[in-house]
Amino acid sequence: MATEFYQSVELRTKTPEQLQRILSERQEKYRHLRFKVSSREVKNHRELRYMRREIARIQTTLNQKRAGAQPAADATK
Repeated sequence: MATEFYQSVELRTKTPEQLQRILSERQEKYRHLRFKVSSREVKNHRELRYMRREIARIQTTLNQKRAGAQPAADATK
């Protein structure tokens, strides 16, 4: 199962609505993948870790956009 994972740079260019849609899709895929791993249909269980991290990356980017914070701006203060 080859899944395309987003990089942080790609996520920052998305709008909050796009990020919310991507987040919903990824959470649904994560749920299905969890069931497949538990029933041993998928052998690559590391994909769960990658998917979980991507969900966290999307949530972080979404929260930064909602707060209006820029990652580089906080580091200079």
